[in-house]
Amino acid sequence: MPCKLKEREYVRKNVSIYLASLILMLLAACAEVPMTSESLDQEAKKFTPQAGKGTLYIHRHEIFAGRFALPVQVNGLSVGQTAASSYILLNLLPGLYSVESNSTENTAQIEVMIEPGKNHFVWLEPKLGMWIGPRVALQLVDEKAGRQAVMESKRIAVSIPESR
Repeated sequence: MPCKLKEREYVRKNVSIYLASLILMLLAACAEVPMTSESLDQEAKKFTPQAGKGTLYIHRHEIFAGRFALPVQVNGLSVGQTAASSYILLNLLPGLYSVESNSTENTAQIEVMIEPGKNHFVWLEPKLGMWIGPRVALQLVDEKAGRQAVMESKRIAVSIPESR
């Protein structure tokens, strides 16, 4: 009888270690998305809008749900996918823009009024989902918080021309 108890304890301990290791590997896995060169990343971090345009930074600066590439659309056009600690930069003509992202569980949308000569920041925040993947939320953030998030992230190559 004592051997059976020790065997169960051994199995329970090993299963716990295995499950903890699996969870850590899943949390540490990161999605791969196309990135720009280091020089383009550094140029974007000067936060200098092009003449007559405003800049829109869409950032995802946390590592939660890093294994999921989350798509971003602006005015219905796909501009790319975000990964953990990354951002998208768009130089846009002044006007109202709709930013959208979706996951396996929901779709989030926010409208941003782009003003010439100004920087605008949208935080794409993955949240704990109920099933397979994360939920997403989009929110405007102030310039100080947005700049800090961008400085801690890497720039993603966009799939549409930057000047629209």
